[in-house]
Amino acid sequence: MGVIIPAVLLASATVIAWLIYKHLRMRQVLKHLNQPRSYPIVGHGLITKPDPEGFMNQVIGMGYLYPDPRMCLLWIGPFPCLMLYSADLVEPIFSSTKHLNKGFAYVLLEPWLGISILTSQKEQWRPKRKLLTPTFHYDILKDFLPIFNEQSKILIQKLCCLGVADEEVDVLSVITLCTLDIICETSMGKAIGAQLAENNEYVWAVHTINKLISKRTNNPLMWNSFIYNLTEDGRTHEKCLHILHDFTKKVIVERKEALQDSDYKMEGRLAFSRQICCTIRILRILCSRNRKSVQKWRSSFARSLQFT
Repeated sequence: MGVIIPAVLLASATVIAWLIYKHLRMRQVLKHLNQPRSYPIVGHGLITKPDPEGFMNQVIGMGYLYPDPRMCLLWIGPFPCLMLYSADLVEPIFSSTKHLNKGFAYVLLEPWLGISILTSQKEQWRPKRKLLTPTFHYDILKDFLPIFNEQSKILIQKLCCLGVADEEVDVLSVITLCTLDIICETSMGKAIGAQLAENNEYVWAVHTINKLISKRTNNPLMWNSFIYNLTEDGRTHEKCLHILHDFTKKVIVERKEALQDSDYKMEGRLAFSRQICCTIRILRILCSRNRKSVQKWRSSFARSLQFT
């Protein structure tokens, strides 16, 4: 026992020293890039604003501060993030089929969205995209025009009531509610009334978890799930996850029962109905083989519906 403890401490110190050396080496290699003054390990964490609006203003300010070349480096803790704001610079990346893997920050979305089309690596992303692409066909999307029109009319009515006294209006929040109404009713077949309801639990959960994830991304100390769950934000995050996942699972169960009652006739909102119908048939086949795999797949599918 007297030998094990010093050995563990020595191994830990060696690993930490190696990571620090690797970080300092990376800083040396990237020092020629445009970047505000930062510090080892913590990076720009001491000057980064925690709220999304303040952080975005800082990012925009860096664009004006470093106009040539149109890029700058931001250190989020020990990790470098290169921001490109030139079409010529981003074109080689967007046109490449190699750079498809997501960055480390997407891991923080996985408790909410699971390994979905937004968060998955390229090996999983390709088949999922092929599965979803047919649901965005023009013939399917035009069936949703009544929903687009209905929610847009509500948005216009709300906008007409705003700004009557020449005060500033946060247009983003109003449009976000309209978008949320359209997404939920078209993709999940469930009207949530986000624009009309003042205290909608699902809307609150979506807005809150977005703010919490953005705040957590800018704080490396909160990246560890064990530490984060001990904080007040972590407990609120868990509450939001419970609301969001329960809502999605409830919608899937309701749509499945509705299709069973109608003998799987494709009527009304075809995109979601077709997808659920295929899902149920696949589940029936799998049920006879591996119930555990089916439950895991259903859970993943439920989360993937929230990728937007």
